[in-house]
Amino acid sequence: MSISHAARLMSKIRFSSRRKLPLIYQTEASECGLACLAMVANYYGWQTDIIELRKSYPVSLNGSNLKGLLHTAGKMQLQGRPVRAKLSALEKLNAPCILHWEMNHFVVLKRVRGNKVTIHDPAQGELTLTLDQVSPYFTGVAIELYPTEHFRQKEAPKKMKLTDLWSSTTGLKKSIFYTLILSVVIQIIALASPFYMQIVIDEVVPKYDTDLLFVVAAGFTLLMLINVVTSFMRSMLMLYLGNSLSIQMTRNLFHHLMYLPMQWFEKRHMGDILSRFGSTSPVGNLFSEGIAAAIIDGVMAITTGIIMWLYAPQLALVVMIAIIVFSIVRFALFRLIKARNKQAIVAGAKENTTFIESVSAIQTIKIFGRENEREATWLNSLINKVNSRISAARILVFFGSFQGVLFGIENVLVVYLGAKLIFENNLSIGMLFAFMAYKQQFSGNIQALIERIFDFKMLSLHLERLADIAFERPEADLDSVLIDREATPQQQGNTRTLPEFLGKIEFKDVWFKYGDADPWILKGLSFIAEAGEMLVFTGPSGGGKTTLLKLVLGLAKPTKGQILIDNKPLESLDMRHYRQAFGSVMQQDSLMSGSIADNITFFDQDVDPEQMELAARNASIIKDIETLPMKYDTLIGHMGSSLSGGQQQRLLLARALYRNPTFLVMDEGTANLDAENEKAILKHIKSLPVTRITVAHKEAVIQSADRLIQIENGVLIEPKSQVRQTNISEELALTAG
Repeated sequence: MSISHAARLMSKIRFSSRRKLPLIYQTEASECGLACLAMVANYYGWQTDIIELRKSYPVSLNGSNLKGLLHTAGKMQLQGRPVRAKLSALEKLNAPCILHWEMNHFVVLKRVRGNKVTIHDPAQGELTLTLDQVSPYFTGVAIELYPTEHFRQKEAPKKMKLTDLWSSTTGLKKSIFYTLILSVVIQIIALASPFYMQIVIDEVVPKYDTDLLFVVAAGFTLLMLINVVTSFMRSMLMLYLGNSLSIQMTRNLFHHLMYLPMQWFEKRHMGDILSRFGSTSPVGNLFSEGIAAAIIDGVMAITTGIIMWLYAPQLALVVMIAIIVFSIVRFALFRLIKARNKQAIVAGAKENTTFIESVSAIQTIKIFGRENEREATWLNSLINKVNSRISAARILVFFGSFQGVLFGIENVLVVYLGAKLIFENNLSIGMLFAFMAYKQQFSGNIQALIERIFDFKMLSLHLERLADIAFERPEADLDSVLIDREATPQQQGNTRTLPEFLGKIEFKDVWFKYGDADPWILKGLSFIAEAGEMLVFTGPSGGGKTTLLKLVLGLAKPTKGQILIDNKPLESLDMRHYRQAFGSVMQQDSLMSGSIADNITFFDQDVDPEQMELAARNASIIKDIETLPMKYDTLIGHMGSSLSGGQQQRLLLARALYRNPTFLVMDEGTANLDAENEKAILKHIKSLPVTRITVAHKEAVIQSADRLIQIENGVLIEPKSQVRQTNISEELALTAG
């Protein structure tokens, strides 16, 4: 590093206090390191978010290690310097820097002041801890990061907007317009109401005019009835609008979710995905109620403010000052409230995940006698969620008390000054009553408007969470109604022919790994499966066999190399049409709640009864079905819980065979079967005129293979192979280099 460059770096460090360190949360279970890099990059002027970084520098399911972080930082033009630091030396580190935390996590050190350490935890938010509290978590390893001479500042990527969620909804603008009209009617009536008290006090009571009293009372009673009817109509319209909008937005999001790549789901907890869907509710509520209400509150605040000023400028000034103080304090607390709310949402998602995992694994929990331990784990997550909510609510409680004192003093001053104006004959008693009513309306409208503004600002919190779903690009050739930040119009309008498949599969020097800094899972795989051939892959667990099947199915893409289907590149095919040519039984496949017929046909809308029965017969499950009272209409529980493991696997085989596939893929597809059923099924599978790609360890499956191929450490070993031999030592040397 040159001296001039070092000087520039020191200049950046010297004035770094002027910059702000953003708080960026991780959205995948294993991307805390990437989130930390995003925070530091933003601090130095490279505006980015976790979604953009994930696309450029994907992280594996196992997360990042120190070497991987340094590698990724280098690609971002950030020079990383790993250091060992004692707890007492934290203040000497160049902040912001990354700390290794609790052996399996990374956080960003923001600052150290005396005994207080402030960190940005991508899982929990901003935390301020004492050195004693930091001690059990900090491992003593840190990474200082500096911009290199090639580092360039960059503008922030496109953020998700409100219109991205409702652009494809119907009837929204019309419903908001009608709501706005009804709200205007209600507010006009509200403006007239204070005149009732003023007329009665100033005109009726002094003159004992009962006729005028009756007329005024009747007139305002009619206004009250109109107000009730209008409010009813508006409430019904908002009820319809809110639910309709919620359904359409959630449907759009779920539709998009169904077309996301498999790896997106593998890297997230179920509870977190559910929590993100929960963010559609506040968005929908604000659309259905907030837009019209904010407009009306703003107009009414201006109108009542002018009326108050016309009544008594001195009193109006007191009210205005109170509102200004209220607004300043409310805006000052916004960042803190938003951060606490985000922590509460994240904590709630973790509690959901723990609950779902506990219920899903209840059999294992009972077998190992871990009910109490699991309850304690869930209770801890529940307490964290409740504490996060209390932390957010505590701020609002204190603010509510401040608000009560502020407007209490305002009310006392207004009455005091108003009485003096009456003494001076500058204001009548009726006018004071009317002013107080308008003051109440003004304060209510302006406070509601400020809260609406905060609700809209708070939406960024929910939109950030929804963006993790909405901004993720769907699989190629699979349609989605939501946002794609990278797709071009040509990509969006691209159509392809839909050929019939013959069944040939060819791998040409295929390599695969999950993350840029991760080890290779598959290394230079080359083989050909001819149409109608049965290939069985075997080898030690963790060697890459299941990954190979995912590549065949298009659930993952090769990092290098090419896959050909009938001599055509896989990426050139229509993915939905391609997968329709497959029958598959994977290790993670499960049955769904419904009937046996539903599961064999996979809820086909046009069921072929003969094909369904044939599939059940060939999967050796038909005898079991015929013994059931309801036969094919028999309902099975969640994930097939009412069936044995062997029955479930045979139903999954029947599902695969029902499609009359061109390709049949099985990952330990007969692992749970007894010898008799396995023999019958393999005999049928062997006779099928389809291309079969199977992963197995059982001898019966291996014996049925046309070719047996072994995979060890991601490398193919095929005795007497018709394809190229793979030099293991050469591949390993290449990978190590």
